[in-house]
Amino acid sequence: MHRKQWWATAAAAVLALAVGTLVYRSVSTGDPADMSTGCHLVNPSSAQQAGRSTGLRVVDRGFTRVGSVDPRVSMGVILRNETDQVAYRTLVTFDALDAAGRSVIEDDDRLLRTQVVPLIAPGAAVAVGNSNVLRPGAEEEIASLSVTLRSTGWLSPGDGASGLGRVTATVGKGQGERSGDGRGFVSFSIDSENCAEMASRGVSLVFRDGDDRVIGGSLDNSPPLDACAPGRHEGQRAAMTQSDIPAGADLDRTLVTVHCDLDRSRPELSPGAPYN
Repeated sequence: MHRKQWWATAAAAVLALAVGTLVYRSVSTGDPADMSTGCHLVNPSSAQQAGRSTGLRVVDRGFTRVGSVDPRVSMGVILRNETDQVAYRTLVTFDALDAAGRSVIEDDDRLLRTQVVPLIAPGAAVAVGNSNVLRPGAEEEIASLSVTLRSTGWLSPGDGASGLGRVTATVGKGQGERSGDGRGFVSFSIDSENCAEMASRGVSLVFRDGDDRVIGGSLDNSPPLDACAPGRHEGQRAAMTQSDIPAGADLDRTLVTVHCDLDRSRPELSPGAPYN
């Protein structure tokens, strides 16, 4: 997991907790200029706002305690859009709870629990992952994973000419690596159907074991500049520099979702606001 220092004063208190995934720049193919004919991106203001996320369902989830020196919880969910519309800017908030339903995430890290998933096409499933620091002494107290969905807007279905095309990531088999302390990397390629470069809100990873069970996840919110550009992008590499990868992870089974938005506002480090 890798988080930028968004501004000098607001992020200072959490900077030490916010370092994690480094993503190396890719080699891209395809000329965006050749794809721009008839390109008319949807205006985000046209989204029908909703206070709930009815029609979105968490179809799988899992977590693992990771790290011995700096205990964390690695969390992942697979989220599916079961409607005939595009889900726009869904807020996903993670929490790890003890048996009494109390959060065991360290207080300063609670600002880093929410991320925005910009676009989920009808019928599509996306990976949403995060990891957070645990309260001192709480690493043995995790009983369950809480996932809250809210503030989804809805757009009519579209295609690449409107900025609502599919953006898919494919993991490179045999190209991932995990060290004994849970650090490592996952390699993948990206294919974007969109006619123009979108605004990046990062890359989510969900880790699975050899039986395809979800066992954790992570978020990189500073991918290479071309992660949401049109065409194919080879050689993407997300490197977890904190202990985000569970010991039981089969990296070839990692699910990767690239978060591409129609535009991007500056994230706020405040309760309930996304940090990506």
